[in-house]
Amino acid sequence: MKVRRVYLKGGDDPFVAVWHRNQWMPLAPIFNAAPQTFTVDEHRMADSLIAVLQAGADNRNALLISIDRVLNDHPEIGWEVEDRSVLPFNPLSYRDFMLFEQHVIQASRGQRDAHCPNLVKEHAPSPWHGNCLCLARRATVSR
Repeated sequence: MKVRRVYLKGGDDPFVAVWHRNQWMPLAPIFNAAPQTFTVDEHRMADSLIAVLQAGADNRNALLISIDRVLNDHPEIGWEVEDRSVLPFNPLSYRDFMLFEQHVIQASRGQRDAHCPNLVKEHAPSPWHGNCLCLARRATVSR
């Protein structure tokens, strides 16, 4: 099961969505159409991508069966998903975001490479040789 957070057209808040029937299906609108169809654990999944991942394969399959039942009973339910990127979850604190130090270091390097392609890595001359990264603009690099 593919899971992500999506924005609906004209909406400001992202929703947890699952890939089902060849489209992203946000859980909250489906749950609001027939709240009595879903269990308490399934309702928790509507708000938290982490809750969906923690639910286990059996509960996620049961969720898809419940979604099919609701969509068959309520064909008028519709939504349009925007093609905007969104973080998979909102960390409640900076400490929660820093899952482990190596992750943060590698993520920052990936962000630098993705958003600052004109910056290149260059070994610094001694006495700063211990600092393996020295950032310089590509046009000003001299050897």
